[in-house]
Amino acid sequence: MPTLRIDSSQATEIRVNHPANEQCHIRILVQIESFFRQHNRLSDTYRMLREVESRVIAESNEEGEDVVVVYMVFRRDRHSDQRRYNASTANGIAMVFVNSYGEPPLERGIRVHPLNPENPQQPFININILIPNLDPMAYPILFPYGEPCWQPNWRSFTAVIDDFNQIIIAGKLRQQWIVDSYFQIEANNLNFIRTHQQQLRTELYQGLADHLENVAQNASVKAGISVLLPSSFEGSPRNMRVRCAEAMSIFAKYGALDLFITFTANPKWPEITENLRPSEQTTDHPDLLARVLNLKLKSLIDDLTVHGAVVKSIAHVYTIEFEKRVLPHTHILIVLRADYKFSTSERKDKFVFAEIPSSIENLRLHEIVTKCLMHAPCGIDNSGAPCMEADQCKKIFPKEFQTETAMNVSGYPLYRRRPGGTAFVRGREMANIFVVPYNPYLLKYNAHINVEAFTSLRAVKYIYNYIYKGFDCANMVLPAGQV
Repeated sequence: MPTLRIDSSQATEIRVNHPANEQCHIRILVQIESFFRQHNRLSDTYRMLREVESRVIAESNEEGEDVVVVYMVFRRDRHSDQRRYNASTANGIAMVFVNSYGEPPLERGIRVHPLNPENPQQPFININILIPNLDPMAYPILFPYGEPCWQPNWRSFTAVIDDFNQIIIAGKLRQQWIVDSYFQIEANNLNFIRTHQQQLRTELYQGLADHLENVAQNASVKAGISVLLPSSFEGSPRNMRVRCAEAMSIFAKYGALDLFITFTANPKWPEITENLRPSEQTTDHPDLLARVLNLKLKSLIDDLTVHGAVVKSIAHVYTIEFEKRVLPHTHILIVLRADYKFSTSERKDKFVFAEIPSSIENLRLHEIVTKCLMHAPCGIDNSGAPCMEADQCKKIFPKEFQTETAMNVSGYPLYRRRPGGTAFVRGREMANIFVVPYNPYLLKYNAHINVEAFTSLRAVKYIYNYIYKGFDCANMVLPAGQV
């Protein structure tokens, strides 16, 4: 069926009338289109997606088929590890792909529709994700000249920051491009492992291959080609298990851990806000957020392990996580020297605090605690809070008032939380029972730094499994039908 082609002026009018472009000036859109037609080396080969969409709809109508509407829903599965598989509680950018093994596919069904296809029965050409022209074709506004981009043999990519850089200021489109680029690199790395099994010495795992063959024979099925993922592949289940075993070996030598610290990035750090343009948000620069966190994390680790500013340690490990809640954070486990261990409740009270500090005695500490260390109001008054599950707070807030710190054989200590201290936070008056445990000295980093004095041996294995659980995931279903 023939398609309707329109000239550039008509195309510009259609773009202006689109609701997403209601604040765009038509003169600017005309200049952008003129620029692409003159300078983009791929512009002559483009075919408007509108033509493809019209053709697909027309063919579906001729055959009496309805155009399928696909939508995505999050599925709650209690059989999955709830520390990893849970619905997102914040707006973020991600890529969704379908693969039974959790592996990013090397082929994604990216198609180019030629104006005059050689084979009318196949009016499109499949494009590999590794070709250098993919990015300028998928993100022409970021690569206006159509210059080739990432390739498997590239070692690094450097974005030049000047007065104007379309990649730096692209906002959510930039985030999408970063995720897409990571997807390409990860898929390429996995494909390299798949095609270079001999170089990875997989013959050393012949026993495992024989076991898989026996299992397949017992099930009366044909065994497929096994692909072994090396333990060095970052973030893989095997990699996390090896790291967990290594961490437990460290503490088997130096003794049980004493401190469990969670350090979360603060999007309002001046090092971040001062480098944002007026129209930008912190979420537009995940690279800036990660870099500032990394610098502050190094300083925090030095305070705890090198300078001995607050404690003297003999061993430590830490992991950095980028979860669905947008902000990156790190988990730190520390073993203290014998003379610094928390042998009494008084020692814990000198290092870990769980009360709102006085605004008169220390105004800055009071502001940091009330902004960064107060658990969000939850419970009956706020059943929709992210921490709520089955009408209960997963973090077990609010806590109970305690006149003194008490030991707890099954978990963290019950910290001192005396009645009396209150502050007006997030529109309501909150008491010490909502304070997240902290150390005053470490709050010089002006961030959420949760400090727990570890005294229970029952939860040791849980802590190691928790910090080495791997990246967050979500169970999703893509049913077809009307929303």
